[in-house]
This record gives sequence, structure tokens and C-alpha cells, in this order.
Amino acid sequence: SHLLVVAARRETRSLVRDAVRHMGLMIDHVATIEEAREFCHGGMPHAILHESALGGDRFERLRTDLLAEMPQLVFIELSEDGQGLETRRIGGRQFSCVSRSAIIESLPPALMFELSHPR
Repeated sequence: SHLLVVAARRETRSLVRDAVRHMGLMIDHVATIEEAREFCHGGMPHAILHESALGGDRFERLRTDLLAEMPQLVFIELSEDGQGLETRRIGGRQFSCVSRSAIIESLPPALMFELSHPR
């Protein structure tokens, strides 16, 4: 599977890489919503993980556009707060949210669940 990490901070990209290293995923990184849009036009990943700080209207437009093209695309949010793994409902769909403090323990099972869960 292919994971696209949308994170402005190098530290976040490194943390995600460490958390999923054992999973055998192909990982790419971009720093902005615009770079994520460009990346996805060149080829869709199976999952997109994004920092909560990059959320907002621009991200929601990207999510809507990408889901229209690939409804099974997985989105996971990396939150600065919270504990472990949570589920959030946005626009009638559920998305996983992993807290930064629990990324090592929570991201691998969240990805495994989301990637194996039919949409």
C-alpha cells in the first residue's frame, strides 16, 4: 500500500516513518495541500495522513475532490491533542484520527483497519 503524508514539519514526517516502518508501506511526503493535490494527479495513494493544522476548507475541498475520484481512499488525521485513536464523522463519512502522542502504538492499527475496511 502507498501512504501520502501531508505534513509541514519534518519532525512529523520522521515520526510517521518510524511508526509504520515495519509495515512495508511505500511512503511519500508533501508539505502543503497544493503539493498533495499535484501529487495525487500524478497517481493516487491508498491512504493520506495529514496534520490537523493543515485541515480546514482547502483540505476539505481536496478530500471531496479525491473521494469523488477514488471513493475507497483512506484519510487519517494526525492530531496534536486527544488520546490514541478516535473516529470523527465528516460529511457523512467516518475518518480515523490518531493523536501525535500515541502515533507509534495507534497509527499502524488505524492504517491496517482503514485499508482493509471496505468503503
